[in-house]
Amino acid sequence: MTKKHRPRRKKSSGGFNNSSKGHSGRKRGNHRRSSGRKKQPSFNPSQFINKNPVEEKVEVYEPTYAFNTMGLNTKLEQALTAMGIVTPSPIQDQSIVHILKGKDVVGLAETGTGKTAAFLLPLIDKTSREDRRMTLILAPTRELAI
Repeated sequence: MTKKHRPRRKKSSGGFNNSSKGHSGRKRGNHRRSSGRKKQPSFNPSQFINKNPVEEKVEVYEPTYAFNTMGLNTKLEQALTAMGIVTPSPIQDQSIVHILKGKDVVGLAETGTGKTAAFLLPLIDKTSREDRRMTLILAPTRELAI
């Protein structure tokens, strides 16, 4: 068997080394070594801006119902009218009638589209018509409960 050849290490002279070299053998000081890399151009966000944006087509929703044709309690209808709420939002238009009939509904819509009123108006209507009816609404956070 042959031994692998290893390069010999330089032996230390021992004691303290008073030279200005550190562990890596470089001289100390403010001298910076070049990393050898080319300097990259700075980031230009304009390359990500769409120069030919597509125009959005805005569809106007035509509600099937009005609040006064849904069969809500007249006091509830009057309260909505007094607040200036005459036309239901799409989520309200498509869900309130079904909830009033006792059907289960799952509604998905963006923030501010009237989801809360879509499920509360039928619950308020049913609770006002039946004295013994109780409604429990669970909220995941204090902010939503308020």
